[in-house]
Amino acid sequence: MSIIQHIREKYAAVIIVAIAISLIAFILMDAFVGRGRGSGAQNSSTIAKINGQKVDVNVFRERLDEQEQQYQQSGMKIDDAMRQQIMQATWSQLIDETLVNTACEQLGIQISAKELSDALFGKNPPQFMLQSFTDKATGQYDAGKAREYFAAIKKRSNDPKVQMTQMYIDRYIQELMSQKYVSLFAQAAYIPKWLNEKQMADNGAMAKVSLVQIPYSTISDSAVHVSDDDIKKYINDHKKEYTQDEALRSIAYIFFNAAPTAADSATALEQIKTNAATFSTTTNMQDFLNQVGTEKSFYDGYMGKAHVQMPASQKDSVEKGKTIVGPYIDGKNYVLARVLGNKNIPDSVKCRHILIATKDLQSGQPTMEDSTAKKRIDSIATAIKAGANFEAMAKQYSDDPGSKDKGGLYDYFPQGQMVSSFNSFCFEGHTNDKGVVKTEYGYHYIEVLDQKNIGPAYKIAYLSKPIDASQETINNANNAAAQFSGESRTMQAFEDNIKKANRFKLIAQDIHENDYTIPNLGASRSLVKWVYEHNVGDVSEPFAVEDKYIVAAIVGVEEEGTLSVSKAKPILEPILRNQKKAENIQSKINKTASLEAIATQFGKQVMQADSISFSSAIIPNMGMEPKVCGAAFNKTWKGKVSEPITGNAGVFVLRTENISAQPVMNAASQQMQLKSNAAYRTIEALRKAATIKDYRVKFY
Repeated sequence: MSIIQHIREKYAAVIIVAIAISLIAFILMDAFVGRGRGSGAQNSSTIAKINGQKVDVNVFRERLDEQEQQYQQSGMKIDDAMRQQIMQATWSQLIDETLVNTACEQLGIQISAKELSDALFGKNPPQFMLQSFTDKATGQYDAGKAREYFAAIKKRSNDPKVQMTQMYIDRYIQELMSQKYVSLFAQAAYIPKWLNEKQMADNGAMAKVSLVQIPYSTISDSAVHVSDDDIKKYINDHKKEYTQDEALRSIAYIFFNAAPTAADSATALEQIKTNAATFSTTTNMQDFLNQVGTEKSFYDGYMGKAHVQMPASQKDSVEKGKTIVGPYIDGKNYVLARVLGNKNIPDSVKCRHILIATKDLQSGQPTMEDSTAKKRIDSIATAIKAGANFEAMAKQYSDDPGSKDKGGLYDYFPQGQMVSSFNSFCFEGHTNDKGVVKTEYGYHYIEVLDQKNIGPAYKIAYLSKPIDASQETINNANNAAAQFSGESRTMQAFEDNIKKANRFKLIAQDIHENDYTIPNLGASRSLVKWVYEHNVGDVSEPFAVEDKYIVAAIVGVEEEGTLSVSKAKPILEPILRNQKKAENIQSKINKTASLEAIATQFGKQVMQADSISFSSAIIPNMGMEPKVCGAAFNKTWKGKVSEPITGNAGVFVLRTENISAQPVMNAASQQMQLKSNAAYRTIEALRKAATIKDYRVKFY
């Protein structure tokens, strides 16, 4: 990946540095402390009610936009599936914050101006403060410099950057509030000495057992009947486990393919052929590809075979010396490849570097004149050549936060991960090469420390054209779907017309009200909304979903609450079938027989398991078997044959051979962990006890 990608991945959370660092005029004002997130929103639209407290849609939109921007600035593509994940995470975060704020208000918990000041300017400031006010010469956080800077911006209250910063300060205050709330419970939690000691003993316990497993597969499924009454009884006995928090819906659908046809594919191939002659002879590949367009950007560097972007059969042609390869189909594109050169280079390199940036690595805004950066990197290079310590110089002067704390080190990375000129210096040179390299981010002083697996590599240009559906193809699919929908306005007509057309009906289940995608179908928020705006038996107009047109009919509604028998059946039928098989197997076991005799009775072997941990519930080579693990530590069965145990994969009989103790964390650490676990569950408890009304579907 490029350096900027590496930086973004590690420091996306500190994006506010790129917006502004203009905090103090507002930070130390009481207006910041304890303020709710909805204070500036108009109460025109309610997106949620949390224990009766209204949340305005503008508050949620602000938070959602903020999250999406951070993902985009990290180089991630925001498609419907990703948007659904971001929305759900933002929704959960907003609920937790609202519940914690209410609980803090009831308990009188606040963050005072002094506490906030100490947090920002003390010994452990947040990352965004460290990023902006760490002295490059000393590597130390300069709180005095931060205070001076903030004092100078008191009159900038109307500056949009300052207002944006206020939003991020609210986030930081919220984090401090949550920490304070959780800390209150952590300090108040009492862990008795006996419980702490027992937990330590349990965590360190190891058992060795001999056992016999009689798998459920020894009895055929057809020999065991599970009735709807069995399922209903099980649900009633386990209501907490078999309830759903929200309604779900199911649809039946038929699709009309709008994917590219053979004619559409031929059109893409013709585009390749039209430009093939010039592509094969041009001496300025970058300009040519910019002019005619290509789906694969041109990388002006060398790639080993493993990194060459083409099917294996085409790679073989490259290795055999062909300079023009294709046209061939790669995914949804027709591609013509041209080999521009080949040489032997390593497949991975270890290097270290010092970056003097000419622009901000987050925002892309210029930060230093090119000539100034060049003079500075030349001075650094001269100092290192004269004996200065590379690692110390990197920590002091480098502008690359992804490597400076490691002395500028980038451990072994593959070809093509760095920007072109950086990559070329590392891969096309030799071990121990040192030099100044200019990239789009500034000037680098690079030292190549090691190169691995030197072999053939190729510089390849790709003329790639997408195989897109023509408007005619799209129209034909749309018209066919519209005709089917128009003739299928009832559920009966929908079923009859599918049979007449000799088509296959598909089912999509468990559609949530706020979904953006439909299982096994694709992304279509509009279709999900239609499903929740209509009733069972309604048939839809055509919906475009990816490269298909869908006509759907609503076939099922599962309201929130206890699962119905039909909904629970796929889950519970195998469980209840195995329970009945277990009863059958247990009735045949001679409970007075030895372990070896039971193994012989069922045609099995006595197996050994000598690394069973009480805390893991896993039997080596057998999987998750908590009941069997528990029995292994029952001293009753030490040297004796156990009662039959109903496990996940079969019925087990065991004999405990030995129980030993392994060293674990000390008592203080164990107690601290138990307190921490108890404290953080308080927020989970708040959520479970809350009454939450979700109205997102009104707006999204």
